[in-house]
Amino acid sequence: MDAIKRISNSVRVLIMKANEENRINCPFGSIKLPIDLWYCKLTKQACPIQAWLDPPEFAKLERYCKGDEKTKAGIKETIQTGLYKGQHHLPGRYLCPLCKSSKGSRRYFYEGDLYWLSDYVDIDTCETRSKIVKAGISLAIYSSKICKDCLDKVLDKIGAKQS
Repeated sequence: MDAIKRISNSVRVLIMKANEENRINCPFGSIKLPIDLWYCKLTKQACPIQAWLDPPEFAKLERYCKGDEKTKAGIKETIQTGLYKGQHHLPGRYLCPLCKSSKGSRRYFYEGDLYWLSDYVDIDTCETRSKIVKAGISLAIYSSKICKDCLDKVLDKIGAKQS
């Protein structure tokens, strides 16, 4: 059953990536979680194009964006020059609560790339909980999936390294 779930997740990810190939998130888009609704940082209203830009034509930006002409021109120029790649969040991607880069930003992952710690160790035993607390690991691992790198680090810290 897990293999079927992983395969279907992989197919879903490939379809999403193919559909998003020519799309970029607007730099002024701000996601409202948990409902994945995009708001404009400039107008403070729901974004009519849900922060999806469509270069190189930018037809949706020109027709529906509520920003002024100068802002729209700046957005297009920033994207066309390559200064902005446009993927600060995509619906269907999730944060690993333990990941942080040196700049404090977090990484996004597709659901199939995140793992429950409880699938690898029994997190309900006093021994395991004690090891987690003593290792200074965030208690977010009890209620959230984590990425493979963080999973390996946690398993190593609590002495339950995978073979």
